[in-house]
Amino acid sequence: MLKFTCCNQIRQLSEPAQAQVLRGIQRGFERECLRVDRSGQLAATPHPVALGSKLTHPWITTDYAEALLEFITPPSTDPAFPLAFLTDIHRFSAQQLGGEFLWAGSMPCKIGTDADIAIANYGSSNAARFKQVYREGLGLRYGRAMQTIAGAHYNWSLPQAFLQGHPSDWDLAAQPALQKNYLAAVLAGALSPHHGPRTSCRVRWPWPGRAHGRCAAADPAPIHPRRPRPRRR
Repeated sequence: MLKFTCCNQIRQLSEPAQAQVLRGIQRGFERECLRVDRSGQLAATPHPVALGSKLTHPWITTDYAEALLEFITPPSTDPAFPLAFLTDIHRFSAQQLGGEFLWAGSMPCKIGTDADIAIANYGSSNAARFKQVYREGLGLRYGRAMQTIAGAHYNWSLPQAFLQGHPSDWDLAAQPALQKNYLAAVLAGALSPHHGPRTSCRVRWPWPGRAHGRCAAADPAPIHPRRPRPRRR
């Protein structure tokens, strides 16, 4: 059984005997891309019909804006599978845009004012309306421009065999150590130029998303940097 101390949380997992308990880790990606027209402006067109229903499609949907595509890979224990799957759906989607392009950067293209950014429209059902109302609230609270920042999320979940063997030790010791090291790596890679008037960065602790079942012993709470509140006048 693993015995975590302040100095050996991660070191023990590199030993062959202990590394066996990590077999079965599931991985997946979520990749967001803005659709842009030929001039590099945010696309004003609706979600392409050829990509299917953004409300029900398991792999191709939208995030905040109608023009913000989101690609989701199913969880896999094969480290190479998620990237190969993401490549396939990315290529397929790029071929269905009818003269538009996928913006490669995380920071947005030319987006204009908040009024120019259309919130994703999922339809008229209760589930669709819930999604839209939630996004309207985000726009009112933080502004629509901030929500057009595209992210690339790496999701992973630990195998049940590991969690059943050391749930308490993992929660109290290993999890904070991994959080500390992971956030430093994300912050170092998340900085990129933004040619608009604002600069912002979103950081999330990777936790299993729609395709991953949550496990309370393994999934730390998402970490979001505190956003400054507007001053009252």
